[in-house]
This record gives sequence, structure tokens and C-alpha cells, in this order.
Amino acid sequence: MKVNDLIRAGLVRRWHANPDLAWTGETNGHHQWTVAALIAALHPAPSANLLREALLHDVGEVMAGDLPYPFKQDNPEIARAHAAFERAQRERLCAAWPLTIGETTWLELADRLAAHLWMLAHRPGLAVRDGWPEAREGILAIARKLFVQVDIEAILTEAEARG
Repeated sequence: MKVNDLIRAGLVRRWHANPDLAWTGETNGHHQWTVAALIAALHPAPSANLLREALLHDVGEVMAGDLPYPFKQDNPEIARAHAAFERAQRERLCAAWPLTIGETTWLELADRLAAHLWMLAHRPGLAVRDGWPEAREGILAIARKLFVQVDIEAILTEAEARG
């Protein structure tokens, strides 16, 4: 494992293409820790591979960069190619582990939930516009598949009440 490169990768800033959140200063290191913490708190028995993936799932962005979520939605072929390149960069850093389909769904849930919670903590007014209501519904749809909708709804409701 290329430890120094992994640590440097955690310093990559998130939200660079989002003018409402670019100023918040979240790094991939902070985000990845949040994703891992959510999985540790919500998953009944997370595997070591799932926790490793959660902790390092964005380290490939140090070389690949990140594409804004709306761009990925509108350009799935580019998003797939970008994801493959990012995965190759993660493998180069020895930071990629195999996941089951269920584990991949858990990672997606925690990743999206972490982003949503960050938004609610820093710009709660966005929750009613700019695709955030749809993002919330997408999070709940994933949570339904994993039978944790009640827990996720409670987490979101509590975070929304703080805003």
C-alpha cells in the first residue's frame, strides 16, 4: 500500500464545482471517514472490505478528479469511463477491495447520505432546491432496499431540524 499517496489523496477538496458548497472546505479524508462512520453505525455486520472501501473509496480522485453529480447523471458514458479510470488509480494505490452487490449498495447509501448531511450542516436552505429534494428521495429509495429506511429517515429529519 502506498501510504504517503493515500494520505495525500485525503487532502483533495470536495465540492469544487458547487458554488454553494465549495467554500465549506470538506476534504476527501473527512468525507471518507464520515462514510465509514455511517456504515459502522448503521450496518449490522460490515465486512472488513466494506469498511476499507468506505475509508478509501475516493482516493483515486487525486489523479482522476471528480465530476459533479449532475454531470454524471446527464452523461452516463463519460461517468462510466471516469469511474473506470478512478478505479484504476485506486488499484495503483493498492486501495481497492472486492465488494458484494449488497455491500456496494451500502457504500452508495453511506456516500450519498454523507454528502446530504454535509449540505444540511452547511447550507440547509439548499434542501428544498437544486436537486437536493430528489437526492433525499434517492437516499431513501436505497435505504428501502437495505431495510434501513426508518433509521435513515430519522437521521435526515434530525439533521434537517438543526438547520
